[in-house]
Amino acid sequence: GLKEKYSIGNKDTVCLTLSGARKVKGHWNMLIAFANAVKDCPNLKLFIAAHGQETEKLKSKVCELGLEHNVFFIGFITGVQKQSFFKLADVYINTAFFEPFGLVYLEAIQNDMVVLGSVYGGGKDIFKHLYSAYLSDPYQVSTIKEGLVYLSKKEHRVKLLKNAHPLLEKYSVDKILTKYFKLYQEVLK
Repeated sequence: GLKEKYSIGNKDTVCLTLSGARKVKGHWNMLIAFANAVKDCPNLKLFIAAHGQETEKLKSKVCELGLEHNVFFIGFITGVQKQSFFKLADVYINTAFFEPFGLVYLEAIQNDMVVLGSVYGGGKDIFKHLYSAYLSDPYQVSTIKEGLVYLSKKEHRVKLLKNAHPLLEKYSVDKILTKYFKLYQEVLK
């Protein structure tokens, strides 16, 4: 399985990010923050399921930071492969400089991953910082690092996830469609 392939033990905290490898996604700052967090928490692992124009630069940065044993590039994943990594991961990371609503946040919660999100875009509309997720400022490497260190503690992940689960009901497709339908009806009146 994946645990054996990547030498993941019970004490490891597994992080996952899914997105195109573009500058707007904030991977560069995420990697620098991750390198700083690993100094305090060597048991952190990061899987980057991203592909795009920045991929080779990011791989070089991982080597430069000496993170070859903690950071793994897994390319674009879908279906069964994506589900396997969702089951493996403890933390879903999104450090984008801008992110619209972010359905992947809800997908993460559904798969029992706590969210380390961005204060820009959809994350701040869905989550309360330190209540249902950890929201970082992707322009401030230190806030991403603090989030990683905080979420490396299982009790913190359990608390945030427990508070995040009710959001699945609140943001269900049916609820959202009903709200849009009511909004359209009001606009048409």
